[in-house]
Amino acid sequence: MDVTQIEGSIPEELEGTYFRNGPGLQVNHAAYERHPFDGDGCLISLAIKNGKAFFRNKYIQTPKFVEEQAAGKLLYRSAFCKGAADGSPFFNPLDLDFKSVANTGVLHWAGRVMALWEGGLPFDLDPSTLATKGETDLDGQIGRRLSGHYRITTDPETGVKSLITFAAETSHTLFVPITFVHDMVVTDSYYILVLGPLEFDMKRFVTEYIWGQSSIAQCLKYTGKGNTKCLNYTGKGSTKILLYPRPGRPGSEQRKPQRFETEPFFPFHHVNAFDVDSDATKLVIDTIGWDKVDFNISAFDMSLDMYVGSKRPEYRRLVVDLESGCVQHKKLTTKTMEFPTMNSAYTARRHRYSYFIGVKDCLVSPAQLLMKVDADPEIGLTTPLSEVGPDAAKVDQFTLERRQVGPDAAKVDQYTLERRQFPGEPMFVPRKNGTAEDDGWIADIMIFNAQRIADGPLATIHLPHTIPSSFHGHFTGTYLGPDPEDKSIPTWAPPTYVNQI
Repeated sequence: MDVTQIEGSIPEELEGTYFRNGPGLQVNHAAYERHPFDGDGCLISLAIKNGKAFFRNKYIQTPKFVEEQAAGKLLYRSAFCKGAADGSPFFNPLDLDFKSVANTGVLHWAGRVMALWEGGLPFDLDPSTLATKGETDLDGQIGRRLSGHYRITTDPETGVKSLITFAAETSHTLFVPITFVHDMVVTDSYYILVLGPLEFDMKRFVTEYIWGQSSIAQCLKYTGKGNTKCLNYTGKGSTKILLYPRPGRPGSEQRKPQRFETEPFFPFHHVNAFDVDSDATKLVIDTIGWDKVDFNISAFDMSLDMYVGSKRPEYRRLVVDLESGCVQHKKLTTKTMEFPTMNSAYTARRHRYSYFIGVKDCLVSPAQLLMKVDADPEIGLTTPLSEVGPDAAKVDQFTLERRQVGPDAAKVDQYTLERRQFPGEPMFVPRKNGTAEDDGWIADIMIFNAQRIADGPLATIHLPHTIPSSFHGHFTGTYLGPDPEDKSIPTWAPPTYVNQI
């Protein structure tokens, strides 16, 4: 990027490459009624070094994307597709081999970059050019699909990193039907799945799906039933917590898979989890829980119900006592937020800080805030969650219109993003040799001091085009751009356009 395209200055210490993946190509045709989640994956890359930035983005060239681009029309069904690919009701409803859109996550690991989508295999990409190499099963280590989410743990003594993820082929012995799970967390002792109360609606499948009136995703029905008890809550409609011992960890031979239940909510994304003690008899799970989830909502069917009343994602803490079976469950803020990230060096360890996107004071609003949450790891341990107030976690927000909001326990400093500007998942980048958990930056096309979010961006990179909405990202300390001192690198190359189907 030319210096004239950078407002402010990029910290000289900040070096590496930021990747982010998301549904870039949307189908703008009401007859097809494609959900935003069905958009073909578009990967962005921002390589930063010596206070300079190099940006590129490319669509992931899955075989079916290439075929549809050549044909200039939809040829394949997707998870939110109603009926045939072209919107007609004549199709094989038992054919669930959906098009891989490769649009959910991205991972830089062992020198390779992979685009992730939980319905299929990862796609290998060239780390420097983003050119698509093809599907990969990681040298036979995975089966037919891999999750769009993962956790990377860091050994605090050796610094060795481990990649932990899951797939649909994963077997377990808790005899709990897993209808849909999007994310996972780990502690030093356990792998953890948190299952929201979803059931497959067979009635809708028979009366609507097979006639092309709903998608297979819309056959997922939320069955949560309100209950405020936190002690041994069981029954239909509960949220289930499944713990699986991590092999090779101290004491793992004496542990067994366990199941716990709590009052209903649905989690798409988790913050973190950690063991409270070395015996792993109690653990903490921080997550973003929705009071309700509805897979009917799309660009073609949007109502105010998305924003008011229920369906609000909020920061929740679960404290699981493995000996008593009690699960304490509490919302730590009254703010609406999603897409959590944190300092990945604290994965599976006690953490305090996390970062989110959120909405402003009114509920009828898209996400236009960058938020930092300060949640003391002792909340729910030294004091029972039942005695914790509604704003126990402190929230530091960034909008672009500075003003103080209310005398809450959560002190909020706001600044409103400009019209038609929306934040993506905030990516925490640790400062090299930093000692504090929050010593680093939030890096995207806006770069913030992670310790002082409300101060606004240190640098804003102005691109000559918009960036499609996206889901999840990854930062590597490896610089994967051209030589920043090479004068032959153009400041801007005309984009290669794709067909709008």
